[in-house]
Parts: sequence; structure tokens; C-alpha cells
Amino acid sequence: MSRFLYFGAEQAYEHYNNVIAISGSNTGILSGILHRNLLESALTHIQVDDYYPDMPHKLTHLVYSIAKSHCFTDGNKRTAIVLGAYFLTINGYGNLVPKFIVEMENIVLWVAANLVSKDKLLVIIDDLIVLGDLSEDTKLGLVGLLEAYDSLIKDSGLNI
Repeated sequence: MSRFLYFGAEQAYEHYNNVIAISGSNTGILSGILHRNLLESALTHIQVDDYYPDMPHKLTHLVYSIAKSHCFTDGNKRTAIVLGAYFLTINGYGNLVPKFIVEMENIVLWVAANLVSKDKLLVIIDDLIVLGDLSEDTKLGLVGLLEAYDSLIKDSGLNI
């Protein structure tokens, strides 16, 4: 029996709806689950202890999968952060949630932009869970990612 608590697609969808309502991003277009099977896959896979034996591995897979797989029609990155925070909370890591949310705001953008691999995300999340903050090495690595992201935005011609 696993020592972790999990949640299902219906709870994830409730959190997604809250994200959309709070952010005001529902502009009248169809909002909801775009790929329920991808959502259920992410939520089921984190329960496999052989693949995801501890909190950093489980949380990394959850956040990465939701941010990258576009389970929802809108708000995937925001929902990845919220579901990660919820997973931390129900498993007794609620004290880490404020720091997790702040750090993940940019990092999840970089995950979606293919600048942060799943392995790098694991290092970041492991730092947050084990150290309560990012290590100096991780922070230095993120500086380079910030520069790469800025370059990506400039090259795209977007005015962000």
C-alpha cells in the first residue's frame, strides 16, 4: 500500500475550473478537458511506485505531464502548478506550497517552451522538497534558462 494520497480526474477538473474562474481566462470559448485520457494517465502513473518512488518523482511527473500534454483547453500551465500544490498539500507538504507556487510560475513556462527537461524539473522539485529552496547550482542554471527564454521570446516577434 502506497504511503501517498492521490486524487482523480474529477478532483483535477474541479481545480481546473477554479483556475479558469479565478484567472478570468474563460473568454466564452469552450473550456474543459480536451484529452481526458492524458489527464487520467498522468494521475494514474504517479501511483506506480516502481517508476515514481518518492514525492519529487511523483510531483515532477504530475507537473510535467499536465504542463506538456494539454489535457485542458486552456490554463494547462496554471493547472499544473495548482495540481502540484494540491498534491503537496494532501501529502503533508503544505508548508512548501507558497515557495513551490512562486518558483513554478516561470519554470512551468520554460517546461512548456522545451527549455526545462523532465530531468531538470526533477532537480528543481527535489531541491524544493529536500532543501526547502533552490540550491545555488540550480539557481545558476536557471539564470541561463531565463536568458534562453528571453531570446526565444525576442526571436518569436511576440511583444510580451
